[in-house]
Amino acid sequence: MGGRIFASGRVDGFLGGGVLYAYDLDGNVLESIYGLSFVDWGALAAGNGSLFAGTRKADLGGSTYWIDTYDADLAIQDAFEVPEAVTGVAFTGGGLFVSYGSTLAHYDLSGGLIDAHDYGVVNITGLAYGGGKVFAAFDSGSQHGWASIDPLLFSSGGATVYTDDAVTGLAYGDGGLYVSTEFGLSKYDPSGSQVLSLNTGPVISNGPLAFIPTATTPRDPCEPGTRICGPAGAVPEPSAWALMILGFGAAGTMLRQRRRLVSAAS
Repeated sequence: MGGRIFASGRVDGFLGGGVLYAYDLDGNVLESIYGLSFVDWGALAAGNGSLFAGTRKADLGGSTYWIDTYDADLAIQDAFEVPEAVTGVAFTGGGLFVSYGSTLAHYDLSGGLIDAHDYGVVNITGLAYGGGKVFAAFDSGSQHGWASIDPLLFSSGGATVYTDDAVTGLAYGDGGLYVSTEFGLSKYDPSGSQVLSLNTGPVISNGPLAFIPTATTPRDPCEPGTRICGPAGAVPEPSAWALMILGFGAAGTMLRQRRRLVSAAS
């Protein structure tokens, strides 16, 4: 994506609504889209030079929910409708996993539904993909945490971790899963063992995570006999990675700081 970071958020005001930003790695606003009160952007994923965004679009008939595809300059390329509000999007290389309510669905990049599974009373609140597995944050009312899921069978992929606080973001990178909660950031290995724990203290209400590689190595094409492409098996040197936390609290601050610049850029 040319070293760009994408963030979704909301703008205050009478007609305030959704906003979608593209930043460079120095935090400068490159492009933006405002949806006023009629469009909201939520979960994001990037891959194949495109940005995939869960979107709510409203009109006099009510709200509909979509996965929109944008290029790096936030020009829309494609869109397909989904049944409910999107809570997570994960790019696999050959398709998208999308969560809404208690359902995890697998789509091809043109919006064709490949498979789906309903997990009943467990709501899925976020997704990530890496190492050939889908990672899903969940909330059942009394319990919350994350689980790894086999992307072909929709069954357990080997790890289920319960957390004290609700999971607000997932990101796969450097061979593990980064997990944010309201006041903390942790890293787990694929088996579910915690290898890092940070108290983020003054960062209130950590939000979605994105793991940004600063150097990459070529990936293998689609694995023969599977529907999943581009497994994250080839990993750069750990020192070449950078972790960017895109929290709702931090994003709100950035929105306020950048509003004048965005107005000029728009």
